[in-house]
Amino acid sequence: MGLIVGGVILVGGIAAIGMLATSSSGRDEYRPTSRTTSVRPTPPAQSTWQPPTTQPTRSSTWKDTPIQTSTPSPQTTTTKSSPKPKQTQKPKRSNPLPKVKFGKLPKAKGTGAWRYAQRAKVYQAAFPTMRGCPKPSVPRNYSKLKKQSSAQLRCIQKAWRPVMARYGYQSHTVPHTFFSGSSVMTPCGRWSNDALYCSSGRGRIYIGKKLGNTYDPLRVVATINHEYGHHIQARSGIWQLYALSQTKEITRRSELQATCFGMGMLRRDKAYRLTSQTYNQVVFNLTNILVDGIHGSPASNKYWGLRAFYGKKAGTCNTWVVSKGYVK
Repeated sequence: MGLIVGGVILVGGIAAIGMLATSSSGRDEYRPTSRTTSVRPTPPAQSTWQPPTTQPTRSSTWKDTPIQTSTPSPQTTTTKSSPKPKQTQKPKRSNPLPKVKFGKLPKAKGTGAWRYAQRAKVYQAAFPTMRGCPKPSVPRNYSKLKKQSSAQLRCIQKAWRPVMARYGYQSHTVPHTFFSGSSVMTPCGRWSNDALYCSSGRGRIYIGKKLGNTYDPLRVVATINHEYGHHIQARSGIWQLYALSQTKEITRRSELQATCFGMGMLRRDKAYRLTSQTYNQVVFNLTNILVDGIHGSPASNKYWGLRAFYGKKAGTCNTWVVSKGYVK
């Protein structure tokens, strides 16, 4: 959820992982729901995938020259040579990702503030590989939540710092604050979200104790990824448009892009082990959310989340160039 308070942008919560809803009081909460899709974007076309052909290997011909000795040769007996065993190909590794191909996004045609959102230089960057991150897990207490969240944020910033610097953005360490109460006072006002990002000054991420109230091992990691995604938006100039107009549609574009950035980070996180089960968990989390008009529909979250999961560059998350049907 985002708004401008005194010229300052605030975004809280995450629509990508976990169950998040925003009440009329401005409070974002994660809670499970059986509600599913609203209007779905056009589903991506299935790709035609051909297995790679095995390249032939070259073998050298080697002749063995026998050594002559003075020892008399023994009588030779004819024996049948045993048949050579047939060479069998090694079994191919199964890919837990279904074969899906996403189409190209439309070209940027916006002017003014839309131009900054559509043509940010960060879109040229490949999602960096993230090494040394904590293994996704359910925090058993507040202390472990703090440890896991701080470690995840350090890992993200270590990977993204050179990327931000390369494109001329501020690459400083983003501070974060934990709070154990039901709400927290920030330069952007008082909020009761599980986690939020406030762009005041150089930006800060706030993490609430209730973020640990989950059975989903991906929730903490994905939430921190999402909030850092908002930091990328703030520092890359994308939020110039968001600052001028905070309609529900523009807010959804911002939230869905942060979700997309977060999923791109998760896919490059070496601590995340991709299996059919963990992939299905990602899809389940993206599609089982409570539609609040701000964080996007289940169909839109799945579309943008998986675009980054399959994609390579941050530009795959350009939610600002598509029609309204893709950001419902």
